[in-house]
Amino acid sequence: MAKSITRRDFLKQTGLAGGSLIFLPLGRLLANGFWEEHARVDEASKAPYWTISPGITVGEGVQCNYPGICLFDQRLYVALTQQQGDKESIQIFVFNEDLKQVDSKVAVSDFPINSRAAFGNDTQHIYLFWLRKSGVNGDIVFQDVNQSSDTSPQVLAPVSGNSGWIRTASSPEGDLMIVWQDGSQKPYQCRYTLLKDGKPGPIHTLTSECPVRHPDVIYGDDAFYIAAEHETKEFQSQIYLTRIQKNGRIDESIRISDHPAGNYHPSLALSQNEDLVVAYTSPRKGKQGWDMPRWVYLSLYDGRKVRHLDSLPGMDLTKDLTDQSLEYPKLAALDSGQLFLTGRPSQNFFVQVQSQKGFEKPYRLEQDGWGGRGLTVELAVNGHTVYTIRRDLREIILQKIEVHKPEGRLSKLKSYPPSGEIPVLKNSSYENYQDVYPKIMGKTVFFGDLHHHTAYSDGIGDPDEYYTRARNLFGDDFFCLTDHDHFVCRPMQPGDWQMMKDVADYYNVNDAFATFYGIEWTTGRYPNKGYGHRNIYAVDPAMPLIDHTREPWKTSKDLLKKIRTFDGIAVPHHTGWTGTDWENADDVSQPLCEIISNHGAYEFMGNRPIQHRGGKKGCFMQDGLAGGHKFGVIGSTDSHGLIWHHRAGYKRNCIRSGLTAVIAEKLNRESLFQAMKHRHTYATSGIKLFLRFECENNMQGDVMTSHRVPEFSVECISPDPILRIVLVKNNSDVYEYGGDGLRSRFTWTDPDPLPGQESWYYLRVTTVSGEMAWSSPIWITPLI
Repeated sequence: MAKSITRRDFLKQTGLAGGSLIFLPLGRLLANGFWEEHARVDEASKAPYWTISPGITVGEGVQCNYPGICLFDQRLYVALTQQQGDKESIQIFVFNEDLKQVDSKVAVSDFPINSRAAFGNDTQHIYLFWLRKSGVNGDIVFQDVNQSSDTSPQVLAPVSGNSGWIRTASSPEGDLMIVWQDGSQKPYQCRYTLLKDGKPGPIHTLTSECPVRHPDVIYGDDAFYIAAEHETKEFQSQIYLTRIQKNGRIDESIRISDHPAGNYHPSLALSQNEDLVVAYTSPRKGKQGWDMPRWVYLSLYDGRKVRHLDSLPGMDLTKDLTDQSLEYPKLAALDSGQLFLTGRPSQNFFVQVQSQKGFEKPYRLEQDGWGGRGLTVELAVNGHTVYTIRRDLREIILQKIEVHKPEGRLSKLKSYPPSGEIPVLKNSSYENYQDVYPKIMGKTVFFGDLHHHTAYSDGIGDPDEYYTRARNLFGDDFFCLTDHDHFVCRPMQPGDWQMMKDVADYYNVNDAFATFYGIEWTTGRYPNKGYGHRNIYAVDPAMPLIDHTREPWKTSKDLLKKIRTFDGIAVPHHTGWTGTDWENADDVSQPLCEIISNHGAYEFMGNRPIQHRGGKKGCFMQDGLAGGHKFGVIGSTDSHGLIWHHRAGYKRNCIRSGLTAVIAEKLNRESLFQAMKHRHTYATSGIKLFLRFECENNMQGDVMTSHRVPEFSVECISPDPILRIVLVKNNSDVYEYGGDGLRSRFTWTDPDPLPGQESWYYLRVTTVSGEMAWSSPIWITPLI
């Protein structure tokens, strides 16, 4: 017998989703169009604090990514990943200090994946370190840059899984420390070693029972310091600083951050007082809360205690254009004592500098607008000159910034001490109802989100953050990332795709939390420029990198045929905005349709109460059903980490605007995926609502015949009071049942069956606060 459910148990606030729905008018766009809205931030070239050179393009356009930079022996070295078909190579470029190219070469490697290059030097030689892989397995390797065309790289350490994020630092005496993230086993670890005379020493590990990610390293005070994320069980990723002697021995670890919302991607520099300055990103809100916007925060460590700096000028967590969510900081110190900071908002790059009275407001680097950029602006400093390299729209850009020295002494940065204890991040709004909701034909309802974008395409954040948030904070049962295959001038590279699969594998745990492989096939708008957007899902590790600009993925027919080779499925989404070609749909390869996301609801044109973006006739869910196709429905967020999705959206909550419910026997990849292929799913606008829809011994998603008049059994249990449940037959509303608070149950017999003719039936649920849910259809042919 199912457990009783009280109003107190279920009448929960929906947290960030809010109690009411707001839909911003889609016509409120600037003259340049939706995707061309610009941030209201001054361009860096107009700032009075520096002189910036014109940008120099390095490499071959959109196929290049992950640049690294180093100044050594009066030469500027740049390394980047160059995609060539299904393989990657490391390209090296050498410039003089006036940005004139003097040399170029290719690092030797017979591995298909070569990425995340980082330079280091021991005062005598300059070395290049990078990650090379073939599938899951690979190595961290290095070689002398000036011998890179003549010798094979040396192996620093074998790795597998999501490894990389290599950083280096050297002492004045030539001791070179290399640190990296190692994902070869659970939990993630931070490894490091010292390179002397071109030979690596023993490999050490930062001791931790928790995952350690994204390290940075610096030399100061006669020791090396490593800053890294240390994840805790309560979704409290905190920044720790570890002091390591030049012989590799660990002295101590200090907790730098203390906000429970999570803290990410540390970057280190030395202040004018030789204090260690740590920059990192957090989505904090108040003392114990969290939100979607994120910004960069700075903390100081003077060898005795930690102090946090006041919020940086320019911080605004209510922005709704292309300068939201400053993240992936890079910090450097100039010989004048000034700190120089760069960061990545949602769709551009910022530069910010310390002057006489503190930090000045941020300025954006010239290229702006929607696009797939790299993660960071990498820096090399010589005196008060900063050389920057970044992967911006369409190209890698090298620039030189001459920072003007302040006229007087720098004032001390204002700071305040940390709290004594890290408060717990409370999360009563998102719960796991596996043990509360009843079974459906002996199967369990599992909830998860299948559509999110990170900074690796046109969103924000890193993959690990999304999985830990879904698992630890939201209590979801499954999750999938679906970064774009090739969109707004950024293709997903082979190394990116392997990393995405590695991260999915890392978080997949049978009977606890399931993950899938996913990618968004992103063609132009149907019918004139493409076939719309589809998410491709699979559980086979052999799933290849899909790119709609290359064969055999260019047309929807070829896509739906080819994904069968790895048992993949395709799911069209925001169909009424970018369109979809229902006439080419394949009900086996395309068994689902995403009906709800942050873009709105796409059941039918003019959907209410949740509206939708766009209005392309013939492309909504009901149009596909009317065309004779059989598919179930799912809901997903389609998050890009943006408030209101840049002024358009039905809900402010851009990380919980849609949810998929899968009715399956077990919580693992295979069971969930088979249920999805059989359409045993339903969709909600973000709440974990229970919805049972049955006819005889068939559930939603099934196709059946019956020798009786169809009689349906319906049950709905909702955390938010139910306003109405509508039963839809052949796209027409045929019955409405008023809600009974938090739990509604009824039966309905079709008064007008069509003998020998197939009909489809599904449910539409609306709650008091405007949340919605839809069942997948049941197709019935009455043989009466």
